Amino acid sequence: MSIELVVVEPGECVPLRHALLHASEPVEAARYGADAGEGAMHLALKDDDAVLAVVSLLPERRGGRGEMWRLRGLAVAPEHQGTGLGSKLVKAVATIAGERGGGLWCEPPAGARGFLEGRGFGAPEGSEGAGREAGQSAAGTGSLTWQGA
Repeated sequence: MSIELVVVEPGECVPLRHALLHASEPVEAARYGADAGEGAMHLALKDDDAVLAVVSLLPERRGGRGEMWRLRGLAVAPEHQGTGLGSKLVKAVATIAGERGGGLWCEPPAGARGFLEGRGFGAPEGSEGAGREAGQSAAGTGSLTWQGA
């Protein structure tokens, strides 16, 4: 298996996003408004033509805060979960956002919060839950800010 990190069109992210993040919704729920925004970037880890994992870096400023890049739609095919592919995508997006400047944020579902906190995201300063140790999830969801790994 030779896994490659590649830039893809937004449409290549939709099947995994839909299957893993929006399965109970119409496929359109897996298409995000900012997918085609200026500066949007979509990454996939592929083995030949097979898409194993996807993530998007979207130009979405978080209201009231300075971060302008949003990590969204992180999805890893079930048979590849726990193999480090999600971590590779988070690292790639954080690196790109760092190079572009402006900060990085995300709004993960409750089930992904601990994963992202363990890879460098944390509660924004001044918010409830700020200062928790990595991996200690707050109940429910809320936005997280990249704080470095």
